[in-house]
Amino acid sequence: MPLTADAVFPCDYLLDAEGRGVVAAAIKVLEESAVFRNDFLDNTAAIKNYCVLRFAGLVREEFVAIWADSLGRIISVETLATGSLHQAVFHVREVVRAGLANNAAAVIFAHNHPGSDTEETCKDAVATFLLKSALMLVDIVVVDHLIVAGGEALSFVEAGLMESRFASREQRDLQ
Repeated sequence: MPLTADAVFPCDYLLDAEGRGVVAAAIKVLEESAVFRNDFLDNTAAIKNYCVLRFAGLVREEFVAIWADSLGRIISVETLATGSLHQAVFHVREVVRAGLANNAAAVIFAHNHPGSDTEETCKDAVATFLLKSALMLVDIVVVDHLIVAGGEALSFVEAGLMESRFASREQRDLQ
């Protein structure tokens, strides 16, 4: 799903029109690049940097899926829910439907905590567990879940909050 300047920076007071256009153009170039499409899931730092840029300036919580194929190549980035300051409500069945519609084999979830920190909440942990359980039934692996706030991103995998069962590039090359 292409991102627009309004989707990235919905608040006029954060950037002027030219600034929003520059950020939107940067995200579009990144999403269309071969590096983004081919090597992204193997590079947690790149994923975190992309998500920090993607969520910069948002004052409402958004829940995003980064869908990938079985080789870890990005298929699409899709906003699944936009909410309020403290939550973005989504339905597990709609997330499963989106994964199947994208013919995805893997996904990274990301959401922001506007005006907060990256610390995971009980709701974040429960949502991740429910999504992993539901998507496992249709052979879609949840690779990671990121929380973005204040220019930083927390990776559930790096923080030891979940395991990723997605094979790294080296493991895939051995198969």
